[in-house]
Amino acid sequence: MITPILSNNYQSNYNPNFKGLEINKIPPFKNYINKTFDRFAQVSKTRWHAIDRSLEPNLKVVKKKFGDHVLHAMDINPYNEKKYIIFFHGIGQNVTSNQALYKRIIDKGYGILSCEYGNFGNNTEKLTTKSIQNTADMAIKHLKSQNINDIGVVGYSAGGFPALETAVAAGENCKFLVLISPINSLKDEFNNVAKGNMVKLPKIVKFVLKKIPFIFNSLENILNLKQTIKKNNAPTYMIYSIKDSVVPPTSTENLSKQINNLRGIVKLKEGGHSIDDGKLDAFSNLPL
Repeated sequence: MITPILSNNYQSNYNPNFKGLEINKIPPFKNYINKTFDRFAQVSKTRWHAIDRSLEPNLKVVKKKFGDHVLHAMDINPYNEKKYIIFFHGIGQNVTSNQALYKRIIDKGYGILSCEYGNFGNNTEKLTTKSIQNTADMAIKHLKSQNINDIGVVGYSAGGFPALETAVAAGENCKFLVLISPINSLKDEFNNVAKGNMVKLPKIVKFVLKKIPFIFNSLENILNLKQTIKKNNAPTYMIYSIKDSVVPPTSTENLSKQINNLRGIVKLKEGGHSIDDGKLDAFSNLPL
């Protein structure tokens, strides 16, 4: 089912069915870890952005069922291009969050399929490797149903996980992969969030998280770019800032050394973790 958006004030109903991150026992911090990702999920389900007027006339909402799973996405292809970019946003975002990048993608001659994954946006599944693989398969099948086989994949921040899974699943049909401010693992992401102010944790919990970092090890196996990147053979580009306060530049540089077909790294002196003007310009200049 593909439904056009008729208003530039597209909103989503609040979804109370968040089931929590699928984590095995991590006593005594399981509840706090779930609380963190509950917060991320609820932010993504309530913070919807007005649709850019230049995108609105050609934007379609995709809600398409594949077996027991549903693909939630936005499809934008104003010029009926026969090549597409599949995009995945970061944690706490949704498909309305990165419209400035969508316009750059269209300017490069691509249609765009921006997909929800895990428990973000309108999705209600748990954030697991399996659910992300299901989303990757659905996105590819959706485009194939429109006779689109020439695709690229772009992932921002934690969206690098589903982007990488999609690139691997697409095989030779994936012409390139772009990772923007990539996070190496969910362990790294939670570690940074727990030390910040987004989720209010008791001081004793923050102290233990800081002094005993190995309690994050269970997160390492849920989503991990380093484990999957070796399966990817698509031409790959990376864009990041050396002033990124979420992902240390050394982490991104170490990740780049494990990429089989690295075509280019854009290392920006300014900016942070977000998709700012510098990253938008860097993306526009990639030879895609």
